[in-house]
Amino acid sequence: MVWEPTKCCCCCNVRTGSIVIAILFLVGGSFSVIGSIKTLIVGDGEGIHELCKDEDDPTMCVDEYQKIVLGTTISSMVISIFHIIFASLLLHGILKKKTLFFVPLMIAYVIQISLVILISVIMLILLMYFQVAFGVILFVAAMLGMYIFLETYFLLVIRAHYFEIKRAKGHIHTALKDRDVEVPPHAGPAPVGFQSLPPPYPSNEVPPYPIKDAPLYPGLEKTAN
Repeated sequence: MVWEPTKCCCCCNVRTGSIVIAILFLVGGSFSVIGSIKTLIVGDGEGIHELCKDEDDPTMCVDEYQKIVLGTTISSMVISIFHIIFASLLLHGILKKKTLFFVPLMIAYVIQISLVILISVIMLILLMYFQVAFGVILFVAAMLGMYIFLETYFLLVIRAHYFEIKRAKGHIHTALKDRDVEVPPHAGPAPVGFQSLPPPYPSNEVPPYPIKDAPLYPGLEKTAN
């Protein structure tokens, strides 16, 4: 069973924590989009030329780096735009108590955490392969672990408020066990539309088999006699 926090950072409820997380996503995404637009307009020509000045063919080196910077910047801007959209949906869902708007950002969190874990493992393997100092590897691992912990904790806070709204609306019920439920005997009339099965023999005839010593239809036997 997944742990469900009752408070965010031990000081506020999960609703306030979810609002703060949504605002942080909005602010961070906005700054990232602004930075990406600035990079696309102004570029980073000086930095690229500085990196390529010692290459055999500086012009080709600059062209290759510009393509890499352009692709990275556009990708970052697209991801940031999605973050802004998902955070806006989350904020709307919190204020209007609509859990459907929680789902996009929670899915984005799961994908983001999975990718960070995968990249972290690959990075640490490469650092050990190139025999980087153990202190550096430990520092990188600690930073990546802290980032993954914070992302996971934020996801759990949003998830806790998601279920909190669900319970308030009565969409999540606690399952009852059989021993907790007592069904009283029903002695009332049959429900409307209920039809009993017909007898296996006509109602005005005695069945052809004997029923011990007691007659099944005493009235019919007297009439026959």
